[in-house]
Amino acid sequence: MITTTAALALFAAGTTTAAAETQADEVPGPAAAELQRLLREHPEARQTAPNQITSPQGVTVTVADEHACDPGNFCLSQHQNYKGTYVDFWNCGDYQLTDWGMQDRVTSVRNNQTAGTYAWLGNYEDGHWITLYKSDAPDEVPHLGKDSDKGDAVHLC
Repeated sequence: MITTTAALALFAAGTTTAAAETQADEVPGPAAAELQRLLREHPEARQTAPNQITSPQGVTVTVADEHACDPGNFCLSQHQNYKGTYVDFWNCGDYQLTDWGMQDRVTSVRNNQTAGTYAWLGNYEDGHWITLYKSDAPDEVPHLGKDSDKGDAVHLC
């Protein structure tokens, strides 16, 4: 897995969208289509590995079988035990998961931010927000149980 520092260095170097789509083609099946869709929707993002894109807003999306959450990140995984597509956030802020292909797809969570940093995952339902997960770092939940596949937004810090 590429580190956040390396991803930002590659972003600064400026991988082009055409080159990124070529790299995305190296990833088999639906994963390539998902990466290409995200690149079209986020022209500011750059492909930093054949299975990964990174955005200057502080978001990395990776399609992989397993995931280790880098220090300083808040990480969401599609499947239990941190498997499947995952999204890492490393900047404080509010994020809509639909922007990153993870709306209603989160099953496991790692809050590996600086100790004491707050993370919240919520679902918008019937006109109001419902908390699915909240914690101060460090924390991890390998399976959200009944709250799996419901997340719409994240708030960090």
